[in-house]
Amino acid sequence: MPDSPTPSASRLPPARWLDARLLIGLLLVCVSVLVGARLLGSAGDGTAVWVAARDLPVGATVGAGDLRAVTVRLGEAGAYLAVTSPATGYQVVREVASGELVPRAALADPGAVPVRRVVISVEAGSAAGLRRGSRVDVYADEPVPAGSAPTAPPRLVLASVAVDAVDEGSAGFGPSGGRRAVALLVSPEQVPALLAAAGAGAHLVELPAGTVAAR
Repeated sequence: MPDSPTPSASRLPPARWLDARLLIGLLLVCVSVLVGARLLGSAGDGTAVWVAARDLPVGATVGAGDLRAVTVRLGEAGAYLAVTSPATGYQVVREVASGELVPRAALADPGAVPVRRVVISVEAGSAAGLRRGSRVDVYADEPVPAGSAPTAPPRLVLASVAVDAVDEGSAGFGPSGGRRAVALLVSPEQVPALLAAAGAGAHLVELPAGTVAAR
């Protein structure tokens, strides 16, 4: 009886380590690893700039406690004041709100802004609630002859004036209710009117927050 043919065993083809799909996969993995490492490495990068710790009115002189440093990622960080640049002692030429990044254009060299700091004394009630950065209208009592009662209401002398400081230590508890010293920032030409108002009896009326200075 003739022998029947024996089927040959099929074998798997040898692995092709240089297969194009394998190379593409390895390349994609390598690219992903490199990109991820680059992103992680740059996660802490940024620019340290100054941000206003409180409202900074026009004419105010920047003090050490007026700013705080933050790190931000900005495409145009050069428009803002970096912490490597000095800031204290400079004057504010554009109002900067609390929490706002400080633009370079908002500060100027001392003396470059025609602003004067004038301290006046007012009744404690007139200064109640005021703080640095508040804006007030200044009213003055109309002069009256000695021994006569006022017949006219106070007149507006200056509008939307920035408050630079309020002296909380000058309070008194006499019959008049005490007085406060308030420092106001005004232009040189406004100084005489403010001093005259202080001599006649000045009253401060606070404006709502966010009121823009009159120009």
